[in-house]
Amino acid sequence: MIVGDSIKDRMRRHVPRIFRFTRGAYRNTTVAVRRAVWPLVLVYCAVEYLILLLRNCKRLRSAEYINTLWFISFGHQAVDLHMLAMRFRGKRLVVLMSDYDNFNRHLIHSFRGLVDIVFLKHSGLMHRLWRTGMVSVPTLQSLKHGVLVWVLQLLRSSAEIVNFYESLDGQIASGYVVEYIRLLHSEKAIEVKPPRQAVEEFRHFFEKAFPDLAGKWFVSLYLRKKQKGVVDVRDTHQPPYRKVIERIGALGGFVFCGGDADAQVFAGLENWLGYADIDCERSLIDLYFLSQCRFLISAASGTHAIASLFNVPVLITNCPFYWHSGWRDNQIIIFKKLRDRHSGRILPARETFSMPIVAYSDRTHISDAGLDVTDNTETEILQATEEMIGRYILGQETGQGEDLLLYDRFRELMPEESVGYHSPARPALSYLRSLEWG
Repeated sequence: MIVGDSIKDRMRRHVPRIFRFTRGAYRNTTVAVRRAVWPLVLVYCAVEYLILLLRNCKRLRSAEYINTLWFISFGHQAVDLHMLAMRFRGKRLVVLMSDYDNFNRHLIHSFRGLVDIVFLKHSGLMHRLWRTGMVSVPTLQSLKHGVLVWVLQLLRSSAEIVNFYESLDGQIASGYVVEYIRLLHSEKAIEVKPPRQAVEEFRHFFEKAFPDLAGKWFVSLYLRKKQKGVVDVRDTHQPPYRKVIERIGALGGFVFCGGDADAQVFAGLENWLGYADIDCERSLIDLYFLSQCRFLISAASGTHAIASLFNVPVLITNCPFYWHSGWRDNQIIIFKKLRDRHSGRILPARETFSMPIVAYSDRTHISDAGLDVTDNTETEILQATEEMIGRYILGQETGQGEDLLLYDRFRELMPEESVGYHSPARPALSYLRSLEWG
């Protein structure tokens, strides 16, 4: 017993010490490795970028303005380049585009002749370094800027390096959207067309693969659903959209379901297609169905930016952010309604379209304010779709008489400092009619 007790006592005394030593040794080793490896990582990134720039020295030397750009989301591939093309219309702008095989090349080629794009083909290692967070976006951006400055000095170029985002997180900020809307409706506006060769290539393929659908008009439905276990306030509950497919089919058209649309949700319905039905590269499928449809029904995601680029009419559904009101006058929107978490009441329009709620741009803003969002119902989605059908399929006039008073009433509520105040888009009439104005 005495021996046993002695061993236990020793374990109680020494195990915590061993644990503290091991934890400390691991921490010190990690810090040492990071300090040793980190400079090598930065040197590698700088050398790779330097080599890619020097390969394009002739175009850099002739530029008036230079911008560095890489993409994180689908919508930015349209909006960012369109913004640059309009901002620097008539100027010699070179866009240095980091190429990690993470964008739709058919879409990017829509900007040929509008923006001088230099594709910098990066290595897989470089891609992993920033994807895994080994090199943060701000750090890599600063590094690229420094190397570019040095190269321009070496080439004796007077080109000006221009910043793009108001911050380095790659998100579309409010001021950015206001500027985009202003440029879209100014003398600098540029209309972009999809590459004709890509469109005709897919059209020819589609006619052979689906002869029964080849002559039909169609509507595109792009829904959003993040990966399992991730909650995103922009996600869409998909079963209510079944009625949309039935309605389009009854009129003689068909629906392409793209984005994160769940094929199982629409099983048993006719007159629709998904990615799995089409044996073709997805980038070409997306370009065709987002640029050639009669109109797009979209979540509040990047797909509506692609359609907007090509001036395709858009219905944005289940939008949780009231600052996001569309960009063109051929777009309508229905918002998710806000419910007070404590009282259970739906907020009236007077509260919803006021500061600070109308400026919320993240789900944490909504949650911290004690609010929950409620998805659009099947009826709300179908009614808004009918408005698009009337306008872009049947050629009917919408928004007359008393309806115009609803538009005016909505516009009067929007604060001048909000993004929605500057947008020519508007909520769907069915949405405005359903509001408690307060």
